[in-house]
Amino acid sequence: MDDRVFRVLRPVAKEAFKALHKSAFYKQMVDSGRLIDSKSIPNPGLTSVKKDDLVIEHPVIPLISYPYEWPFLMLKAAALHHIDLQIEALNAGFVLSDASAYNIQFKSNSPIFIDVTSIRPYKDGEPWLAHHQFCESFLAPLVLQARLGVSYQSWYRGNMEGIPVPEVSKLLRIRDYFSPTLLSHIVLPATLSRKEKRNLRLTAVKNASKGLPRSRYEAILQQLRHFIESLSPKGVEASTWAHYSAENTYLPHETKQKLSVVSSFCQEYRPTSIVDIGCNDGLYSACAAQNGASMVIGLDADQGALHRAYLRSCAENLPFTPLYTDLTNPSPNQGFAEVERRSLKERLGFVDAVIALAVIHHLVIGRNIPLVRAVAWIVSFGGSGLIEFVPKDDQTIEEMLALREDIFPDYTRDNFIDALKRHAKILSSEVVSESGREIFLFKAH
Repeated sequence: MDDRVFRVLRPVAKEAFKALHKSAFYKQMVDSGRLIDSKSIPNPGLTSVKKDDLVIEHPVIPLISYPYEWPFLMLKAAALHHIDLQIEALNAGFVLSDASAYNIQFKSNSPIFIDVTSIRPYKDGEPWLAHHQFCESFLAPLVLQARLGVSYQSWYRGNMEGIPVPEVSKLLRIRDYFSPTLLSHIVLPATLSRKEKRNLRLTAVKNASKGLPRSRYEAILQQLRHFIESLSPKGVEASTWAHYSAENTYLPHETKQKLSVVSSFCQEYRPTSIVDIGCNDGLYSACAAQNGASMVIGLDADQGALHRAYLRSCAENLPFTPLYTDLTNPSPNQGFAEVERRSLKERLGFVDAVIALAVIHHLVIGRNIPLVRAVAWIVSFGGSGLIEFVPKDDQTIEEMLALREDIFPDYTRDNFIDALKRHAKILSSEVVSESGREIFLFKAH
């Protein structure tokens, strides 16, 4: 049953789910693709199920990604998706009991809410109990990059549940204090002690019957929505590879030739899922998606390139999801007992093929990864694929070595081929630039 997803609901959660499942709100959200479908089923043989429990099944989402892998626009889309779902749930008599960013996944470029058990009937007068969690999961990291130009991914991954509001508050500038949204959702909460927050929460729960009116609850959500909608990532257009497709060292006919190699590979070998290592702005990912791949996952660490890649995916409605990944430090197994969040490599175990164009030299020369290990790592992602070798006399490598000693005597075409042959059969190769860049088509052993 590894290819199926079940949840076991205890009696309280079961009743909340039944109320949700029969509502018009549930049908509308599922039909629009904004909420994952859920069906109650007989026990499929799970030993943990008790007499009064309910078993539900969800469709499998092949790609599971985490908020610390999402570029700014994806985290923003997830935040808006959460707020919109919360507003519509509130108007239908329901509420989201928590605000974890992990409750949202992406199908291509579109967010979908996957935790139906966090949707429960609304109690008149209750406060937004997940406000603090929303601010740390969504608002704080978005503000960090939009207002201060500081990328949040590494910090988010280290803390795992988001960016602490008090820490972001310390970094804000004086002029940020004049933002009503930042003042009420970041600055003031950061000044309260843990005890004061707990007392306020307990008071709010006790006084729920005469507490926050629904109209005020929605007004808070609308204020946050308007603010988040206005945010844009600071400084991404100035990043190193943001304009790679337009400003690289390729001549136009060479780029066209590379696109032809990618399209021919996809049409001939028909991989359904592809990982594009070093996807930059998504030019070749888009080509793969347009030539038969039903899912393309792009990996890159450049914020500007990922920004343009996600915009490309949305504008062209592509089955393409770009993710933030430092190729030499990808997301590991982490969380409690190191099993709470799985490594990126493990989550990408389903892909059929890999594309690694103009990336091997960045690993070997840029990050000092041994050539044989870099090649083995790339090949391990898929059963077949394309990998580009960039010779040392290429302009890009000459620039990389201009201000450092060349300590890479093993970085040669012959050694690259030997390394590739250890793990794959080379089916063909094609020179795609005047400098001698060469793309190899391989099938893993």
